[in-house]
Amino acid sequence: MLGEISRSRALQGFTPTANATFVFSLKEPLFTLLRDEIKGSQQLANMTWTVTKPLDKLGLYTIEIYAQSRNEMIKRQADELLEISTPVVELRDKSLALPLIGTLDSDRTQTVMENLLNHIVKSRAEIAITDITGVPTVDTLV
Repeated sequence: MLGEISRSRALQGFTPTANATFVFSLKEPLFTLLRDEIKGSQQLANMTWTVTKPLDKLGLYTIEIYAQSRNEMIKRQADELLEISTPVVELRDKSLALPLIGTLDSDRTQTVMENLLNHIVKSRAEIAITDITGVPTVDTLV
């Protein structure tokens, strides 16, 4: 449940500190309850430490979930940008053009090829022109 709350709060724009503070806010009422219930100072100190350790772990857990959620969102956005950055233009019947700019690494090349092949199948193109004049360097693997 805490993972879902943390993930939801991360997507809403809450900071990692805000997520952890959400959990740490439980400390004050718990410590007040312990102080009211336990009269011996040594026993109170022991119980306080016992309660603090899991709450701290839960606070750190929210930060991990936050980081995972943000990384997933960044990866998804990067994938979407890759798809957008590979426009296939239909020139006329059975002819396509694929103008490329920027760096062509292995991941982007894979996306470009899949996108181009899908458009070739869809439009039944016989000619596909790939324009790489806007690509400063192309590595040998690409």
